[in-house]
Amino acid sequence: MHNTPPPFKLALAALFLDAHALSVPEIMRMMQAEYGGLRFFEPSYVANCLQGLKAVGILKITECDSEHEARYELTSYGKEKVEHNLRTVERR
Repeated sequence: MHNTPPPFKLALAALFLDAHALSVPEIMRMMQAEYGGLRFFEPSYVANCLQGLKAVGILKITECDSEHEARYELTSYGKEKVEHNLRTVERR
């Protein structure tokens, strides 16, 4: 059995389990080592994924930083869903 990373959107949402609020540039730096070689790994794709996670209630926008970058945070619903989905992926 090989140790494959979780799907991208789940890995993205899981970053927020250990962080309070993150912006796209911070996320890009955090995920660079694992996903940086993939063609889709661009700020616009990450921003679209964040908006999608926000639309379904996983994330919320908490503030904008000094460069007017939106910062996202996990909702309590999102925390439950992310933890559940991580457990499901680990069982595979």
